[in-house]
Amino acid sequence: MIAGLAFLLLALLATITLHALPPTEHAYNAVVAALLGYAVLHVALGMLIRLFVARRAAAGFHSPRLSTEPRIARLWTDYGAGTGIVVLLAVHVPGLLA
Repeated sequence: MIAGLAFLLLALLATITLHALPPTEHAYNAVVAALLGYAVLHVALGMLIRLFVARRAAAGFHSPRLSTEPRIARLWTDYGAGTGIVVLLAVHVPGLLA
C-alpha cells in the first residue's frame, strides 16, 4: 500500500511540475493548484500514518483491543488515494477531451 501511495504522490508531484500553471493568471489554474495541493497533502499524510502504524506493529504495539489505529489508517489511505485519483482525472481528462 505504501508503494501505491508513493506512486500516486509522484504522479501528483509530476502533474504539478509539468503543468506549472501560474495560479494568479486564471481561475482554472488556481483551482487546479488548490486541488493538487489538497491531494498531495492527503496522500502524504496517508503515507505518514501508514508508516506510523507499521512501525508500531513492528514494535509489538498491536492487540485486538488496539485495532483503531490500523482502521483509521486504512480509511485515511483510502480517502487520500481516492482524492488523488479524482484530482488527477480532473486535471488530465479535460485536456484529452479538447
